[in-house]
Amino acid sequence: MDKSSPFSAWCITPARALASRTWREAFLQDTQAHDRQELHEVLAAHGIKQDYSMLDLSRTEPVLQGWGSDRPIFERLLTEFRPKILAEVGTWRGASVLHMHAVAQRLELDTVFICIDTWCGSAEQWTEPEPRPHMRLEGGFPTLYREFIANVIAHNAVRDIYPLPISSSAGARTLARLGVTADLIYLDAAHDEEEVSLDLKLYWPLIQNDGAMFGHDYDWPEVKAAVDVYFGRTNIDLEESYWIARRSQVRPR
Repeated sequence: MDKSSPFSAWCITPARALASRTWREAFLQDTQAHDRQELHEVLAAHGIKQDYSMLDLSRTEPVLQGWGSDRPIFERLLTEFRPKILAEVGTWRGASVLHMHAVAQRLELDTVFICIDTWCGSAEQWTEPEPRPHMRLEGGFPTLYREFIANVIAHNAVRDIYPLPISSSAGARTLARLGVTADLIYLDAAHDEEEVSLDLKLYWPLIQNDGAMFGHDYDWPEVKAAVDVYFGRTNIDLEESYWIARRSQVRPR
């Protein structure tokens, strides 16, 4: 890596760098996007648009399937934080983001959602018998992205959702480079401790000072371990299998 590059800051010891004001300023001092219009302008300038006319969906039926996608925590947090921008890391077919979109509409919020996912599945989805068939491989490649877009179109949510088909770590660096911050970040991507830890470290600095991060599957031992190490068990709130960390109340270790 070029040490003169601003991205050399990623090489700083994570516990020190991600908790420091200097680190946040290095990446977000020229924040460009924190509402719908600013986000649209920034993403459009980089060719990221909500135009799916060239995507062949002729053989794709909307299939809305997920895990814990309509629990009360979503409405409670949207009511509390009233987000302008909400980033979801790990989207699958879109059940949770479309539930949140419906909640936002009901609450009359002008929320824009950024969905970050490769739509290629995770290790457990490729190797475990229950989730693997849901990927519906065609030519060896999952059909998840097409199904997600079909769901977004079917729920009239195209205007409010921006998908970024990219890994979670690359997604965090992309948002940082574009100056995009979020009021809420929902983390439900990888479930092994190493990758969850990395997602926490990369996405926490992208939350507004009065915002929060929350995630699913705290009952998975490796997810719990990563969250507890990063935030400290006493610094998070729990609701069912979800954890919540409020930026105003938490300073990561």
